[in-house]
Amino acid sequence: MKRQDLDHLRCPDCYHPLELDVSEEAGGCIYTGSLGCPGCSRIYPVHTGVAMLAVVDGSWEPMLREKIARLEITRQLASSGFEKDRLLDTEAGNEANREVMADLFADAVRDIEIREGIRVLDVGAGLCENSAYFASAGAEVVAQDVDLFHLQYPVFGGRANFDDAALREATGEFVGGDYFMRVLADVHRLPHEDATFDIVFCRSTIHHLESRFRAVKEMARVTRPGGQMLLISEPTRSVMDREIEYLEGIFDYDQGLNEQTLPVTSYTLPMRLFCKDVAVTYSRPGCMAGTRKFMKWARVNFDSHFRGGERLGFTRSFKLLFAGCGINVSGTRNSKKARKPGRVPAGEVIAGAADLVMEFTGGAGDPGLAAGEGSLIDHPYAVYRELLKVPREQVEHLRRINDACLDPGDFPESIELGGDCGRFIRGWRQPERGTGIEYRFTGRMASCRLRNKPEAGEIHMLAGTFLSGAGDASVVIRVNGEEAFRFDLPPGEWREIAFPKPRLETRIIEIEIENSSTFVPDEVTGCGDTRELGLPVSRIWQA
Repeated sequence: MKRQDLDHLRCPDCYHPLELDVSEEAGGCIYTGSLGCPGCSRIYPVHTGVAMLAVVDGSWEPMLREKIARLEITRQLASSGFEKDRLLDTEAGNEANREVMADLFADAVRDIEIREGIRVLDVGAGLCENSAYFASAGAEVVAQDVDLFHLQYPVFGGRANFDDAALREATGEFVGGDYFMRVLADVHRLPHEDATFDIVFCRSTIHHLESRFRAVKEMARVTRPGGQMLLISEPTRSVMDREIEYLEGIFDYDQGLNEQTLPVTSYTLPMRLFCKDVAVTYSRPGCMAGTRKFMKWARVNFDSHFRGGERLGFTRSFKLLFAGCGINVSGTRNSKKARKPGRVPAGEVIAGAADLVMEFTGGAGDPGLAAGEGSLIDHPYAVYRELLKVPREQVEHLRRINDACLDPGDFPESIELGGDCGRFIRGWRQPERGTGIEYRFTGRMASCRLRNKPEAGEIHMLAGTFLSGAGDASVVIRVNGEEAFRFDLPPGEWREIAFPKPRLETRIIEIEIENSSTFVPDEVTGCGDTRELGLPVSRIWQA
């Protein structure tokens, strides 16, 4: 950050102006220091040039879960890797998504007037490509994200060695050469004064949040009347289809990221409260069987009724309640007051901004991963390979913060793996129905979370083995990160596995299954494709 950025910054708890204390300055930018609030006495660090203005409460759970999931994805890629068929499907899906997102981004920026001195807030900035784009056009840009790694990326730009010396040297040398401010903050509590920005731009972020209304309200609060608000590249689904039909098999969803596919009104109704001239453009409409059946009953031809590229006003956009597509939503800020959030009650504060600081070691955080790092090169998550250098104790610290956000009452004591298990599972394949049992195959590494049942002394799992002719299954089971059991099973049978549950004080337990996966052709599975399959599991419970 730079000293002049302080003018519009506010404490994310009490919204009092902040005072800057500089420890180290380089290249005209503040590299380390702190921001103190005279109003509530909170201290927020400035770390590697990023102003870390966050107060962590329970609403951070989806965001923390995504941070942890990215760390785990990277570690798995560098060690055992993911199955080839999943990687191929992921690459194909990402290529299609890139095309849709590029089209929607081009459509959005076509209508934005960027001139020198205009203020832009990039909400959920990710790796800051959008921020760099606006800064290169002369705008004064603030990139906001909840992930410190995302915000650090512009100053090292994929350097092979991520260390303090490299960052310090590059603090003022952003990729593309144009400065923009970076703030680690929650979109539900933006650390800025009212009506600060001319444009608030949010790309592919709102659908990850649990409270879209709170987020849009905060975006509106910091947008000046007459300014522009834009939600870009957001996914929608038809209300006639189940959400899981759009998500199942999507790599990010399967691996624990908070992917959601929402009806169009989840975006347009909150925008309508704070904006006039709300409009929606959409790309590549489609639908599932439920909508097709409804359209046939209503005698409407879906393909002629929905034509990508249309621009719809607020009222006409309701037709998208019957389509799945990528959308942009834009509006002009009206004069309706959007109040600041109230203070976080002291009892609900789980962590401070300093707890989110992520340091990097000189080498991989887990020495055993170094040999497999080449597997990261071509994967969509290759950009995250530096996360291997996050020490394991920091990952565990993030886990503890995330666990403190969770309500055990939201988790079951046992889980059936045949249906929609939502956020309770990670790394499992779509449900299968065979041998009279509904089940899922694990990935090479899969996990589920259960509410701890203290009186239970054992964990039970109804598991099959690789289908006949596919080889033995070698399996390691960990509970809350510690190995609890390992076994080998011959192919072609189902068996109830039971093992002692470790003594645990935690309210929620995570059961992780790591296994050898086996290449199984369609003649064996009968599933219609060739896949590398893990362990079939139908149920996990405590007894």
